[in-house]
Amino acid sequence: MLSNRADLISGGDALVEIKWPAGTNLAATLVDLNGVSIRSSFDMRSNGRFIGLVTGLRNDTNVLLARHSAGAAQITITIYPVGGPLFSGGQQLAPWICATKAVAAVPVTAPDDPTLTGTTNTRASGLSSDPIDAQCNTPTEYLYYYQPITKVGTGCTFAITGANPCFVAYNGKPPTRRRYRELYERSRGRCQEPAALGERHDQSRDLSDSQLLRSRSTMGALDTAKGLERQADVEDGRSDLRQSL
Repeated sequence: MLSNRADLISGGDALVEIKWPAGTNLAATLVDLNGVSIRSSFDMRSNGRFIGLVTGLRNDTNVLLARHSAGAAQITITIYPVGGPLFSGGQQLAPWICATKAVAAVPVTAPDDPTLTGTTNTRASGLSSDPIDAQCNTPTEYLYYYQPITKVGTGCTFAITGANPCFVAYNGKPPTRRRYRELYERSRGRCQEPAALGERHDQSRDLSDSQLLRSRSTMGALDTAKGLERQADVEDGRSDLRQSL
């Protein structure tokens, strides 16, 4: 399992690598999920690894079986609801108000006494869609940022918000692996255009806004570029896998 431990997966899909014995005829291999063939989801990638994006995983246990002429092996993948819980905790406290695209008035009722009611306003999530269920799960959005050369030496704040943030929104196409590598090459000297990736989602009953940012020093910029390149490799792998489905 490349995504996570096989017993701690959520969201309905997982990135999986199969390591066949040396000399295996890949054309004759079989891969099944819960008794249904998903062999077309797997292929030998350019890095020499046999990887597939397994989708359609159901909540609860799933059996992934790999077979070749000399034997077989299987793994059980346990899927949890995308909002959790995975290994601890129970249901969320009630009443719980989900954040929404825009502030809105919603009625609130005490769970143990329906005679206690009121009205409150939701938080603005900053997302382009509203929650899809009572657990406040909302589709994840990825936001790209970059530091313009004009920001270098201006005393900007290493953030994406505020009066003078170093990073501004990148509104073009998401950076490709080649672009990340360009950043890596540039960072070998003095990197003046580091990039960042923000992930925003309203999940597990809380609004999360994660920013993958690193130090502005040359070493920090180098680490950023390397990290982004590794991330791009994974994203490219997922893209390739989706195209092969």
